[in-house]
Amino acid sequence: MQYTDLDTVVEIECAAHITPWSSATLRECLRVGYDCELLLEHGKGMGFSIARTGPDDTELLNLCVHPDHQGGGRGQHLLDAVIARARRHGVERVLLDVREGNGPARTLYAKNGFQAIGLRPGYYGLADGGREHAVVMALLLGS
Repeated sequence: MQYTDLDTVVEIECAAHITPWSSATLRECLRVGYDCELLLEHGKGMGFSIARTGPDDTELLNLCVHPDHQGGGRGQHLLDAVIARARRHGVERVLLDVREGNGPARTLYAKNGFQAIGLRPGYYGLADGGREHAVVMALLLGS
């Protein structure tokens, strides 16, 4: 992902999320050097991932596929790339938060070996002003 891709990334983010990240937040992820990947097919943005890696773990901050292109393995492709990068960095685990009500995402993560390790009550905002819990999930990486 490059700065010139931000309009595409914002479009995907806004189409897919109830409370999307702002353009400024996405720009800041690039500026600070997070692992930001844009999935392109035939020159069109399909989805993206943003992760940050520390000494012990990689945190998947955002994995997003445009709703028009979900269900075709694109999320799996992006997740595979995040896990592969984490392995190359030699970290112990990959962490993420996911909306409690996001069944497809939770299924994807569980299918890839992620396990729920905690709950963040009222972490995500809802369109009606309510709040939704985040499930904290971890994937332990073998050495």
